[in-house]
Amino acid sequence: MMLDFVWFMLFSTIEGLAVYAFMLYIFRFKLSEYILPVMILIVLMNLQSFYLREDTQFFYLVPIINLLFSIMFMKCIVRMSIVGSIVSAGIGYAAFAVVQLLIAYCSAGYLSVEQVQDVPYKGYIMQLLSGVIGVTISHTLYKFGIGFSTDFERFRFKWESPLVFITCIVFCLTMGVVVYLGNLYIFLIFFIISILIFLYYALRKEQQDNDR
Repeated sequence: MMLDFVWFMLFSTIEGLAVYAFMLYIFRFKLSEYILPVMILIVLMNLQSFYLREDTQFFYLVPIINLLFSIMFMKCIVRMSIVGSIVSAGIGYAAFAVVQLLIAYCSAGYLSVEQVQDVPYKGYIMQLLSGVIGVTISHTLYKFGIGFSTDFERFRFKWESPLVFITCIVFCLTMGVVVYLGNLYIFLIFFIISILIFLYYALRKEQQDNDR
């Protein structure tokens, strides 16, 4: 069980790094400038994913939580508009999914969806390959100036901050119900830590902007 946890965390972190590399590099942000909050967030999301997938009937919430956290990351830490945050998160996950589909197709069935789901070590191979290839592709695109330079600031609305606040409240209440129904108090700890990290970096970024 412990070894399964270690492998899950390791390869899921590699996989998550590729997703965030796509999210940032494609929109002309340097991953290295956000590597600390990215790594912390990925680890916390992986911990939440592990407990939701392994111990409860709420596994279907994993992609929803991860996508919402990614949108909040782009909004609160990278400071994109809410529209830009949604677009960048969506493209990041979509680009990573394309990489995995291409790997599965080129493997001639060895890393098919069924094989990856049924054979653990093949799942790890898929995560490793897609993670390394994803980071390499996204960094190469950034290096050669390929990506989106769309100014999403023109899509910034006055009601964005209240919307983010209300979304966080609703999300927290929903997670509270999930924790209660599934007896997932350790999940609640990871979730609260994740929210606190968002608040910390958002407030710090706000202070830095005010000092300029």
